[in-house]
Amino acid sequence: APNLGWWNVRPSETVAQIVGVDVSLIGVGNEADCAAEAIAWDAPARPSDLGEFLYVSGEVGIGSALVTAGRAMTGRHGWAGEIGHVCVDSAGPVCACGATGCLEAYVGQAALSAAAGTRDTDELIARLHEGNPRALAAVEAAATTLGVVLAGALNLLDVSQVILGGHLGRLAPHLIPGIDAELRRRVVAAPFETLAVTSLPDDRGMACVGAAYLALHRVLNDPAPWLAS
Repeated sequence: APNLGWWNVRPSETVAQIVGVDVSLIGVGNEADCAAEAIAWDAPARPSDLGEFLYVSGEVGIGSALVTAGRAMTGRHGWAGEIGHVCVDSAGPVCACGATGCLEAYVGQAALSAAAGTRDTDELIARLHEGNPRALAAVEAAATTLGVVLAGALNLLDVSQVILGGHLGRLAPHLIPGIDAELRRRVVAAPFETLAVTSLPDDRGMACVGAAYLALHRVLNDPAPWLAS
C-alpha cells in the first residue's frame, strides 16, 4: 500500500493476535474490492441486480474491482484492479508507487485538485458550479484520460457497466460526458452493446459494509471453524 507507506506489512497476522483468533479466520481486502462487494450484494447471500460491473474508486489513489457473479476478482496476490497504476504517459509525473505517468497521478484526488487549483474535492465542486475555467478544464482533461484507460479495461475485460465511487463518483456529472465520448470512440463492443457509466453516492462506509458481507459469507459457507472458536 504505497500511499500508506506500507511495504511487507502483514495486517492479518497483527489483527489475529489482537483479536485472539487463528490467522486463517482473518480476511484482508482493499477499499475498492470491499466497496464493490457492497454493491454486488443487497445482504449476505442476497445478490443485487448488478451481476457484472467494473467499480472504479477514487480517493487518495485510484482503485478498481471487476465483479462477476457477485464476486470481486482479486487475483492471486490480491492486486487485481490496480487501474490507478496503468500508465498514461511514461514521461509523466512520478506516482507514489515509484513509476511515472500512472493514472493516479492525473485523476487521483490530490492530483485533480492541484490541476484545478483547489484545496479539495468540495472546493473543486464549488468552482465547477461557478463555471471556473481552470476547474472545468482540469475535470475535462481528467474525464478524457479516465475514458481512455477505462476503454482499455473494457476491451480487455468485456464488461459494459462502469460504476464510479469516491471523489470520482462525486464528480460524475462532470466526468461522465467526457468518459462516454472516449468509450464510444474506443471500445470495440460500443456499436453492439450499451455501455453504461453510473455513480454511487459518497458513502465512506461502503467499504466497511462490503467487508462485513465478505466475513458473513465465510461464516455462512463454512460455519464450523467459527463455532469452534
